[in-house]
Amino acid sequence: MEKIWHIDINGVSEGPYSVEELEIDRRITPDTLGWKEGYEQWIRLADIPELAGLFKNEDDAEVEYDVPATPEEEELILENRSPPPYMPIIIIFTTILIVYLLVRFYMQ
Repeated sequence: MEKIWHIDINGVSEGPYSVEELEIDRRITPDTLGWKEGYEQWIRLADIPELAGLFKNEDDAEVEYDVPATPEEEELILENRSPPPYMPIIIIFTTILIVYLLVRFYMQ
């Protein structure tokens, strides 16, 4: 648990931190700047190979939206769905139209 990383938070240099401490620090993002001894300049944490793994879970979070609903959630979705208020009018009109067309067709 070597504390070698410095980070730039709102223009203020903080650290040194270990990789483990950076993993749990909710203030950092892939765009947070980092530096350690031997670096000539500050670099985005996502561009530092040793620290790029800190952000792999953020990409996975987007995939969670594609996960289908559980059967219980699907049942709740279906229970809360109600037909539009004009649906009975459409059903009645369609039924009358079908009956009318059938009567005309068979009466010829």
